[in-house]
Amino acid sequence: MNQPALDWSQYLRTYHGEHPGITEALLTRAYDHQGRTAYQNLLREVPDNASAVLDLACGSAPLATQLAARAAYVGVDASPDELAIASSRAGAMFARADAMFAQADAMFAQADAMRLPLPDAAFDAVVCSMALMLLTPLPAAMAEIARVLRPGGVLVATYPTWGFVRPSEVLTLAGMIARLHAIPEIPNALSPAQLRGSIGVTPMDLTSHKKVRYELTLRSSEDAQMLIDGLYLPSVCAKRVRSATAHLAAAVARRSRSVPLHIAHLTMTRRATHTEEVRR
Repeated sequence: MNQPALDWSQYLRTYHGEHPGITEALLTRAYDHQGRTAYQNLLREVPDNASAVLDLACGSAPLATQLAARAAYVGVDASPDELAIASSRAGAMFARADAMFAQADAMFAQADAMRLPLPDAAFDAVVCSMALMLLTPLPAAMAEIARVLRPGGVLVATYPTWGFVRPSEVLTLAGMIARLHAIPEIPNALSPAQLRGSIGVTPMDLTSHKKVRYELTLRSSEDAQMLIDGLYLPSVCAKRVRSATAHLAAAVARRSRSVPLHIAHLTMTRRATHTEEVRR
């Protein structure tokens, strides 16, 4: 008998309701060979002269403080539980007397990425951290991103990908996967070719794409739980999740373990359409 298709929208609502802030918890503790997090590397790609930035699928909004210090900021996410964390961060941020926030403009909104409640050509940059692979259908999301970007504006994004695993990491990952009987799932398994295909007729060009290896060090049973909680496992039963967590916690108790997080960084540029060129 064929299994019914997974309702990713419902799964993600439930998942982020149970684990709000989990992506931030993981990524703020994973570092590349230069000691930078994926968030720090993503921020480096946002143009310095961007005056308005949209944080698309912002989650718990780990980028809000830095972006709102530089530009008018809007964060959008579908999860009310993630936005609750984001809003509490904003309250603390704007309660500070620090002068650099005096002119900042920040706002969070619950919205569907396919129907953004935002005007055309409102942003110089759209940031999308670890969520592009969740936006389905992706061509529709790309069309919305292109709509809210000004000509010359950029999309900077990250998403999980695959990469090399060191011999010392193989046993840790193999034992975990063997107990899960599955690997993590995502709605869109992306590649540069698929990204270009998703652009369609939108005025967007893929201008850079690279993979970066980050390492997350696990030192306690809480770290083991955090890693398992950070995986999308819609096809895995609770018993297998508990087994994998217990196995990983036992391994970490013997000695700390490092696991790789491979993340793709991309930039897309929104070019001017013929009509926009004529208007100029």
